[in-house]
Amino acid sequence: MDDVYAAGTNELFSKMAYQAAQLEGVKTHVQTNDTTSISLTGEYEFGEGGDTLKVLHGYSKDHRPDLKQVIHELVVSCDGGVPLHCQSCDGNKSDSEIFRKHVSLLKKNFTMQSDSLWIADSKLYNEETIRSLEQTRFLTRIPETYTLAKETIDTAFDKEWSQNEKGLNFQRFELEHFGIPQSWLVVWSEEGYQRAEKTLLKKQTKEFNAVSQECFHLQAQRFFCLKDAEKALGKAMKKWNLVQAQSTEIKEHKKHTKKGRPHPQDTFTMEYQVIIQIERKDLNKRSQRKAAFILGTSAKDLSDEDIIANYKKQGHVERGFRFLKDPYFFASSLYLKKPERIQSLLMIMTLSLLVYTIAQRRLRQAMEQAHHSIANQAGVSIQRPTMRWVFQIFWGINVIKVRTQKGVQTILQGLQDIHRDLLHLFSGHALSLYETT
Repeated sequence: MDDVYAAGTNELFSKMAYQAAQLEGVKTHVQTNDTTSISLTGEYEFGEGGDTLKVLHGYSKDHRPDLKQVIHELVVSCDGGVPLHCQSCDGNKSDSEIFRKHVSLLKKNFTMQSDSLWIADSKLYNEETIRSLEQTRFLTRIPETYTLAKETIDTAFDKEWSQNEKGLNFQRFELEHFGIPQSWLVVWSEEGYQRAEKTLLKKQTKEFNAVSQECFHLQAQRFFCLKDAEKALGKAMKKWNLVQAQSTEIKEHKKHTKKGRPHPQDTFTMEYQVIIQIERKDLNKRSQRKAAFILGTSAKDLSDEDIIANYKKQGHVERGFRFLKDPYFFASSLYLKKPERIQSLLMIMTLSLLVYTIAQRRLRQAMEQAHHSIANQAGVSIQRPTMRWVFQIFWGINVIKVRTQKGVQTILQGLQDIHRDLLHLFSGHALSLYETT
């Protein structure tokens, strides 16, 4: 692993990946990019060099903030999810910072073609990174933190939507942002609305219960002046988001200065009590709004359907991360003494993903050409199985060696027709291993 690090993990992997992609005929002009956190255990000493990987606490996508981590960046082709580039970064780096730092490096390694398209999530979209991508076609989700994004969504709800066969509603806007002409597609669906409504209802119930408790305790207090009571009322209502006041009242209470039975000539002071009745807000409009999102691209030649279809390919990189973080890799319990070896090991793990995705792509192409299918875990016939499912199908095959007068005879126990069919689809070396045994 020390030799791998000395050779340059990123450059070495990119060269191997692009060579493999060329040999397999993988289309590399559409790529998707993302990062994940790899949680680690143990103490680490940072090297003297500024480029040494630093294992630090940071935002954990594994929901393990108690562990130190490193960030692993992955770029895959949308043709089969084949990894083309990987990069390990310090554990406290943000996605935006990583994207900004590696834009020029990725563009250099990709050898971008005129029709290349770079797909990433909303962390890509900030002024500095987008301006550096001026000559590169990108597709990303636009964060709604920008005023223009909020205004565009509001405008979309005032117009008539277009709809595709899958029930997605969308509207296209041609505009300029950060000095770059772009196409923004506002997307909305009924399924998204139902998810948003369910999420908001859950939050509303939680807030309603918390505010009810707060109002109960506020009602038990007494204020010595009207101004303090009004201030407390305003402060309480300012924090509410999904609930509102149905009615409010500031009630006056006379408090006599002397103890015992009150006398008409006794003096008294005035105290004030805040009484609030709350109700839930109507979530319909907010759910409608929350279900909408924007996909932005600098590729003017992409149709509305192309924008949606290409962005869905972001799932390729997510599946790659699931492979790398599978329990069989034991990444959660990974410990190496030197951060340099961690970087090398992550590259080797990504190299395993490269072999896996190429094998899966090759099998799926062969099945499609042969019009062949197999049953999945639920018994449904499919033409695009995962290699993991194929590996599971081959579990239980035993190799038995029997000594006879003629020599050692090898018998395969458990080999069935489904195995033979898959081996013929693989052909080549995989088939020869089973034919010669």
